[in-house]
Amino acid sequence: MRALTIVSALALTLSALAACSAKPDGSPPRTGGDTAGTSSSSAGQSSSFAGAPSGSSGATSSGFAGAPPTGAAGASTGFAGAPPAGTAGATGAAGGAATGAACGMGRAVPTGAIIENFDGMTQVLEWDLANMTTPAGAKIMPTGMLSVMASNNGTNGTYAAGLMAKWAAASRPCMDASTYTGIQFSVTGNTTDLLFRVATPGTTPATDGGICADMLCAYAHFQANVTTSLAAGGTVQVPFSTLMQPWANGSVFDKSALTEIVFITTDTTSGHSFTIDNIAFY
Repeated sequence: MRALTIVSALALTLSALAACSAKPDGSPPRTGGDTAGTSSSSAGQSSSFAGAPSGSSGATSSGFAGAPPTGAAGASTGFAGAPPAGTAGATGAAGGAATGAACGMGRAVPTGAIIENFDGMTQVLEWDLANMTTPAGAKIMPTGMLSVMASNNGTNGTYAAGLMAKWAAASRPCMDASTYTGIQFSVTGNTTDLLFRVATPGTTPATDGGICADMLCAYAHFQANVTTSLAAGGTVQVPFSTLMQPWANGSVFDKSALTEIVFITTDTTSGHSFTIDNIAFY
């Protein structure tokens, strides 16, 4: 059932991204935590994909974290997502009550600033890679760097998700990054787009261990468009304060409740790719 949801979500994502790609990326305000020689993320938004269980080690990844719900046209972030039909743009928590509690199994404090350097220092429990061919995701073990080739089957995008907290069917645990300003990483590549997303319980359905109880917040993980950093390469800093919703909903970003980090491209050009390295809090 989850895989079927992902396929539908990916199809919606492509049409939404086409509307977004014609818009130039904006630059979000920088915070005092940014340092010289680094670039901040741009605030342009893209759609998200539907989550998928990895099927390994008892963990799942929210992966392509949800496509814009169907319904009325328009989205608060300038992207082609829209609230579900019949809600007239409502951002409240309509729908059934969520079960479980946010980070009900605890909030782990990071052991240090380094999240993943792909050389043995990691706080990521598992990396998963997925596209339309493998919508449920497949566990990968990147070394040296995270290198992701764009899927070229013509109808989808590609994502890599790093689990920062163990998956659970309810009350999933979280990582508490409240003492940090944001997340930084080095990036290179030639994909036509790249988005960085951060999953929290508020944007994760209750059935996947979160507290989201409606279509508006489901997999609407807060995100930043880092496409403009691909060509130049180098270190990109993404302040938590600049992460934005892919479409309007009632969720609020909570940096004390991180569950996953996700890198997404909807590029389907054969030979295109992106690489990520040295992911860290700052």
